[in-house]
Amino acid sequence: MEVYLDNSATTRAYECVRDIVGKVMCEDYGNPSSMHKKGVDAEAYVREAKETLAKILKVQEKELCIDRRCTCQSPCRQASDHQFN
Repeated sequence: MEVYLDNSATTRAYECVRDIVGKVMCEDYGNPSSMHKKGVDAEAYVREAKETLAKILKVQEKELCIDRRCTCQSPCRQASDHQFN
């Protein structure tokens, strides 16, 4: 049995996570804010993730803040920076 205690540095991904990340990065890589086919397909992943997180956290989807910029310029952002859907 392997015991790995340095999960703060890296964490081994579950195979299902690896598979979906690979699919999104190599096949369904569209911008979810775009209206073309790839973008619409990518938006479906965002929508599904938001639904799943809301169920897990036992909150309404509208209570979740999804930051679609995908980059962090500062660890501290004002609430007005975020999109609330």
